[in-house]
Amino acid sequence: MTPAAPAARAALPAAPLAVLAAVAAATALAVLSGAGPAATAAPVLVAVTLWAVAVAPLRASAGVLAFLVLALDDRWNANGLWASPLAPLGDLLRFSLRVVVPGVPLPVSGEELAIALLLGVAAWRRARGERVPGQVAGARGVLALVGLYLAALALGVAIGLARGGDPEVAVWQTRPLATAAALFLVFEVALRGSADAVGAARVVVAAAAARAVLAIWARNVVFRGVPGIDYVTDHGDSMLFSLAAVIVVAHLLERPDRKRLGAALALLPLLVAGMHANQRRTAWVQFALGLVAFVVVGRAAAWRRQVGRAALVAAPALLLYGAAGWSATSPIFKPVRLVRSIVDSKVDRSTWDRQVEDWNLAMSMRERPFTGRGFGREWTEYMASDDIAAVFTRYRAQPHNQVLGLLLFGGPLAFAGIWAPLTVLVLVSRRAYPRLASPEARAAALAVGATAIVIAVQCFGDLGPFWPQYAVLLGLALALAGKLAAETGTLP
Repeated sequence: MTPAAPAARAALPAAPLAVLAAVAAATALAVLSGAGPAATAAPVLVAVTLWAVAVAPLRASAGVLAFLVLALDDRWNANGLWASPLAPLGDLLRFSLRVVVPGVPLPVSGEELAIALLLGVAAWRRARGERVPGQVAGARGVLALVGLYLAALALGVAIGLARGGDPEVAVWQTRPLATAAALFLVFEVALRGSADAVGAARVVVAAAAARAVLAIWARNVVFRGVPGIDYVTDHGDSMLFSLAAVIVVAHLLERPDRKRLGAALALLPLLVAGMHANQRRTAWVQFALGLVAFVVVGRAAAWRRQVGRAALVAAPALLLYGAAGWSATSPIFKPVRLVRSIVDSKVDRSTWDRQVEDWNLAMSMRERPFTGRGFGREWTEYMASDDIAAVFTRYRAQPHNQVLGLLLFGGPLAFAGIWAPLTVLVLVSRRAYPRLASPEARAAALAVGATAIVIAVQCFGDLGPFWPQYAVLLGLALALAGKLAAETGTLP
């Protein structure tokens, strides 16, 4: 042995050695206690994950987190009727660890722990003076907006607790909304700018493709020949499927070459098949209105005139098709029946239930029209509908129409702060689009504006923020909007 060897061993850092010792001890303890394979491997997996996050670019870690939250399923597929082999990983991300992991009393989810870890890594690197080359800080206006958003949530909680609201219910109602703000902070410190827009788009589309395959498989294998199965994954996938399809179209419009055309021909049928397999009416509305948003955002686009002409030519035929199929039962008029089921409560029971709930929410607003009822409270059931208390005990604290629900609980002031991010997404995308040079950046601007529409429709027609896709897509869109606004001088 050379004389330098002892000195080299002495120079080994103490922290990695301590981590290795802790991992070895935890693994040995799991083996001696007779724990299962998952518990035995957990210390090694946790250590490897921490090491990877510590050395990898933050944008890569944030992308992996976004993909896992969007792509993994959990135990509540089709309202708990089935789950894939990867569902336990989705449970770890989406649910509190004290519910998922026996003996772990932490009231936080794996996603929340991952957010804290990534923000901690970002703070540690900044404290060491590390900077990401080419990174653009988000516009201060968007950062201030997120601060306003969090203040609005705090105001709604304070009003509810002051009026006797249940603290546990208040946390439950606002937790997914706060998660969106936390994910925005992760993406803000992780993304460089419009240079990462393509990577972000790939994450969303890849997750949507994986979920589409899952939905198609479940519909045709798990529930083949089984009647009465309304949906096979969850309602939040409506946001994911529709936005991913919108992103594919945006990139094709901005760069109509063979590569984008091939991608569109491969991905759009898959995503549409996923929407069809999941059978959520909202997804079709989101997809259609997301494309309509392109016309608003891309006012300076070269393709806008062609799209307008095509719409004018197709309008008479579409009106005749809708009129002929409004009361028809032929399969060829299924899209018309879909539209009618959304707007006509006489032909769809769930539409009638939603209208009754909307009326109850509107009547409940009259009790506290200026300050709102506050989070932690419930709406008043003036008119009874179908009894769902047996399967959904807190349905009066979690309205299906989250737009009216947030207006009821937060009041006009808090609602304005909670809803403001969607307004700013459209504003930034519309103002930044003509100032962006690259097709990829312009496609990102189109997608940012469409995200606001997709989320708004989901909030109006379903539980909105209570699906994990909401927080990821809103946080990502806000971060990209801030970067685009900073690069183009869109916001003051």
